[in-house]
Amino acid sequence: MYGRTLASYGLPKSDPTNYILDEDTTPMIMGPVSAQRWCYACAKQLVERLIYAHGTENNLKFTIIRPYNWIGPRMDYVPGVDGKDDGQPRVLASFMTALMKGEPIVLVNGGEVFRTFCFVEDACEAVCTIVGKPDKSIGFSFNIGNPGNNIQVKELANLMNEMYAKITGKPKVATKDISGEEYYGKGYEDSDLRIPSMRLVKQQLDWEPKTTLKEAMEMTMKVFIEKYADKLENKKRAADAPAGAVKAAKK
Repeated sequence: MYGRTLASYGLPKSDPTNYILDEDTTPMIMGPVSAQRWCYACAKQLVERLIYAHGTENNLKFTIIRPYNWIGPRMDYVPGVDGKDDGQPRVLASFMTALMKGEPIVLVNGGEVFRTFCFVEDACEAVCTIVGKPDKSIGFSFNIGNPGNNIQVKELANLMNEMYAKITGKPKVATKDISGEEYYGKGYEDSDLRIPSMRLVKQQLDWEPKTTLKEAMEMTMKVFIEKYADKLENKKRAADAPAGAVKAAKK
């Protein structure tokens, strides 16, 4: 799950070996040192290598879990509501914030990249299975994701837009394209396409994810709406109200 894949560098997406991330062999490529985006990926890989080395040299009993975009209720914050007015939440919370505010959904570089999402209940089931079967899991690194839930980010925006309108009865919002440099800063790079192989976790633990993207999105979005929609609406009313009306309301 680290860095980019060969598909990000022009090799054909028609060949799965260019973007499927297996636990033992992978088409991973780290971005350049000048792009600080890849510090996160490098740090994760170095920690995994250290753990594996201790397992080999010092008989450390370990199991490594690689989460692939786990999503679900309460997964992230909404700016301006949870005491965090700055920063940028992950894609699901970013899109939900725009939908609840009735503002355009921002698509970085047109939303051309892909992401593969796994519902948190499936992920927790996998972790419990790993813990419950140490004889089958010790000494392995497991991808925990859902290859069936791979989607292009701009299509994710369309899916959420339609689903939000269906749940709330409110009109769909527009989308707005913005460059990665303008949104994140100079030197921004992204992973175009990377999908986890579930071969090993199926082989060792007979586990596979069950929840479709639509099911996961609907459950997650309903919790976001229940928790945040009224709070955002109240903040909007307060911001739009004349100063005198706000003071009167406080009295």
